Amino acid sequence: MCARMRFIAMPPDSLRRRSARTVLDILFHRLTTWLAPVLVFTMEEVWLCRFPEEGSSVHLMDMPQTPAEWLNPALAAKWDGIRAARRVVNGALEVQRTAKAIGASLEAAPVVHVADTAVLAALKSVNFAELCITSGIQLTAGSRTCTRRFACLKCRAWAWCLNMRRGR
Repeated sequence: MCARMRFIAMPPDSLRRRSARTVLDILFHRLTTWLAPVLVFTMEEVWLCRFPEEGSSVHLMDMPQTPAEWLNPALAAKWDGIRAARRVVNGALEVQRTAKAIGASLEAAPVVHVADTAVLAALKSVNFAELCITSGIQLTAGSRTCTRRFACLKCRAWAWCLNMRRGR
């Protein structure tokens, strides 16, 4: 399920939805306070749209301190590998899109062969199809990427489902 659908389709008390809202709240506070000295009026408008109380101003807020426990080199390395693999998949998808084999990335179900076992484990630990914005993905050990068209009907959530039937 894509990130925007967490706010529409998931119950309000679901962990994934609450987690996404927490991340957005942290991003809002950090971005508005960090950009306030440069984009003075814009960040003030953004802040007042969210906190319209009298006397509320982004310029009265302290710059947030980043907690030391957020620094995690192992996690950073894991996501470096995931982003590198995603770049390879996106490149293969673009080749298929240029060749008119697919129209959009959701029409594809790539088969990704990963040579590095650590990167393969990292890819299997996340929903890599969602990160690549594809309808499905198959991860195997190896050293190449190939893309095949996903032959099914498009569903309401903008992902392609294997069990989708006409009229549903």
